Amino acid sequence: MKRIAIILMCCLIFAFSAAAFTDIEDENTKTSVATLESLGIVTGTSATTYSPTLTLTRAQVCTMIVRILGMESSADGYKTQNLFSDVKNGMWHAGYVNLAYREGIINGYGNGKFGPDDKVTYGQFVTILLRTLGYTESDIGKLWPLDYVVFAEELKINENVNLAANDTVSRGDAAILLYNTLMANAKNANTHYYRSVGGYASEVTVILLNADVTDSNAGNLYACVLGGSGASMQYYTKKNVVSDLINGSLGSLLLDKSGKVIGFIEKSEEISDITVKEAKISGITDSLGNVYKLSSNIGVISGNDIYQYGTTGYIKVDAHAGQSARFYYGEDGNILYVYLTAGISPADTEVSVALTDYAITEFTSALDINQTNYTILKNGGTANTAALAKYDTAYYDAMTDTLRVSDRAITGYIEYA
Repeated sequence: MKRIAIILMCCLIFAFSAAAFTDIEDENTKTSVATLESLGIVTGTSATTYSPTLTLTRAQVCTMIVRILGMESSADGYKTQNLFSDVKNGMWHAGYVNLAYREGIINGYGNGKFGPDDKVTYGQFVTILLRTLGYTESDIGKLWPLDYVVFAEELKINENVNLAANDTVSRGDAAILLYNTLMANAKNANTHYYRSVGGYASEVTVILLNADVTDSNAGNLYACVLGGSGASMQYYTKKNVVSDLINGSLGSLLLDKSGKVIGFIEKSEEISDITVKEAKISGITDSLGNVYKLSSNIGVISGNDIYQYGTTGYIKVDAHAGQSARFYYGEDGNILYVYLTAGISPADTEVSVALTDYAITEFTSALDINQTNYTILKNGGTANTAALAKYDTAYYDAMTDTLRVSDRAITGYIEYA
């Protein structure tokens, strides 16, 4: 079936929950952590921090692997097993360590000790990951850790990570390596490993719009479901946490037998963000003058309606001038989808007006901006807080972490009407 590209134009303002991790800057780490969190494999060090630079310990590895294997509910039954002198009943990791050892995923030191707080090297970690996928020494080779590092590279487990065999692994590196493992094939399997994790039953291709809906009785996750015959907006109920770090991502929503969301796997090969200048029947022009050609049969989604780009669709996009758009590319480099990441008019987007000389303070408070590394654009150009002034208007584009400010809008009050 021929895939139909869709321009997604949704009058939806993302609601970012307080649980979002604010200490992750790298995009690969952000995607990996969000995916693993949604599958119940990793958690943060607090409600708002993941601590990606902290070094991973052997006990933490066991916890992650037991969760990937779907055996966390069995861990309590292994707490009292005295397998290692330094892993005692009552320690938080005892059940995970003993279970991972019994499953043949990780070994002790051979002297009766396990070293639960010891750092994990890259060679050790990929060995554990390959065992999780079902591979053994007969598949990999006898030369450790070199054969294991090479075998992991062949499976692309090391993608976006640059570590030598004896380097220690950080929590951020671990998230990327675990994500790559989910995307690899297990031994004698022709499908991604994530399909065997967390009660997986089915998946649907979506653009994830809001992972934390708080104002609807229909469900607590909102997505645009994509298909060969069109698109539809649907609510889902989450079984696990789905991080708002991946709002706006294109990928697979993973469902259990009851249709509840147990995870999300990002699938778009490449994403880029632009600011729309104008849209004509031939394509979209961004604020830098770049023109993106679009065929007339591309669909345009506005709210819950779908339009043909060559008829009324391009008019809908043109109404988005001055605001952000996100392009999703396929493996061939062509644009698959375009998502307009803010509302199509001021009525659809929360807008703030500065009524004092302390404009930035007013904007961050009124627009609920809790990020510290956002970009400021004023009248389309890069600006700093000193450039903001009384009577400026602004809205916050949470998808691109951009405060968009203008001094060209007419604002005022009617005091006596």
